[in-house]
Amino acid sequence: MMSIWETPEEKQDEWIEKAFKMITEYEMDVPAVLLLESMKPLFWIGGQMSRVAAGPFMLAFWKDGFGLMHTFENKKNVEKLIKMLEAKNEKEREEKKRKKLKQASKEPEKKGWRKYFRFFNF
Repeated sequence: MMSIWETPEEKQDEWIEKAFKMITEYEMDVPAVLLLESMKPLFWIGGQMSRVAAGPFMLAFWKDGFGLMHTFENKKNVEKLIKMLEAKNEKEREEKKRKKLKQASKEPEKKGWRKYFRFFNF
């Protein structure tokens, strides 16, 4: 039997996936990675402090709140979220490169001052 302080692996993966979807939905990948990397050492302390400050309210209003705290105070789970975000960014970067190369092969190179005015067809 698990206590309210522990969360099963499946539920932790679900929380990580929800966070990933929310971050990518609002296109906050880069700021999220920056924040997560810089705050990684403090997540455990923040989790413990939030249990003290929000614990009484959590039991009354939100049953899964402790699961969220338990999930993100574990550095392994934070690292998993960071890797997911970085993999998505890398995939998008490769896709942009491929698209740019494809477009460059279609379009003839403009010379002189015309290359700066891409919206005109001279």
